[in-house]
Amino acid sequence: MQGVGIDLAERSTYGHLSPSSVRRLADRWLRPEERAWCAAQPSFREAVVIVLSCKEAVYKAWGRSGGVPELSLAMEGHGAGGWAVGSDPAPIQVMACWQVGEASILALAVAAPAGAARDLLERLRQSGPFARPIRLFLTRTRDTSPGHSCGSQPRRGAPTCGTNIR
Repeated sequence: MQGVGIDLAERSTYGHLSPSSVRRLADRWLRPEERAWCAAQPSFREAVVIVLSCKEAVYKAWGRSGGVPELSLAMEGHGAGGWAVGSDPAPIQVMACWQVGEASILALAVAAPAGAARDLLERLRQSGPFARPIRLFLTRTRDTSPGHSCGSQPRRGAPTCGTNIR
């Protein structure tokens, strides 16, 4: 295994934005195939949060940073959980899985030799944090500086409106 990445997001992230604002956000940060997956989900807004959370976990597993729109994920699944497969054609495959809890979305990613990533994530899902409901206590931190109209702290170029965890 080359790396592991984890991201936690609140289900209510972007809840203060209008549907048209969430669409503009998705147009800016998601690839067309990711937006199409989001449009097929029961909640477009929550699906955008899932994709962005998976992208953040994948970047952490890769051990590199970059622009969120540059990374393309093939999303598999819907509702309470599923898979996100990175499209990087390298011999190292990056894959994430996610679970939607009562108030949070947990994304876990691994970078491993091709073919091993899904097996490793499946084992983690059966024995790790995915085996139990997500019950986490979050601390809200807000940036009230000029230019942050929603009060959130930006991370690595990704749009972040909501809870940051310390």
